Amino acid sequence: MIKDTWKKNYEQIPVENLGLDIKNPRTDTGESITYEELIEELLSENIMDLIESISVKGYAAVSVLMAIKESGKYTVVDGNRRVLAVKILHNPAVIKAFVPRIISNSEYEKYRTLSQNKKDEFVTVSRIGTGLTD
Repeated sequence: MIKDTWKKNYEQIPVENLGLDIKNPRTDTGESITYEELIEELLSENIMDLIESISVKGYAAVSVLMAIKESGKYTVVDGNRRVLAVKILHNPAVIKAFVPRIISNSEYEKYRTLSQNKKDEFVTVSRIGTGLTD
């Protein structure tokens, strides 16, 4: 039974150690895309409200993410938008390549300002549900 292969545990994992799921079925095509294409797609969904909310309220510990650990690396399988939002707040440079094509210079500067105000709160994402074991 597949249910028995899932570990029910939670870990605190630094956000820089979390990768986004490029095979996410919610992408436009539902097929594997490049990491840059996924970020572009998530940015085009206008995640500014989510980023602002996290910067003001913090990352809700009850908002559990699902990640699979494979070969010592974590890939988020549920919560790509939330993880990208926290990654942007932790280090806005991750999206610099998308200025001004996807996001405007003023939006980027707003991300940088929010990041400077709350940077210490975004070093780790708590309560990561890990999926199938190595």
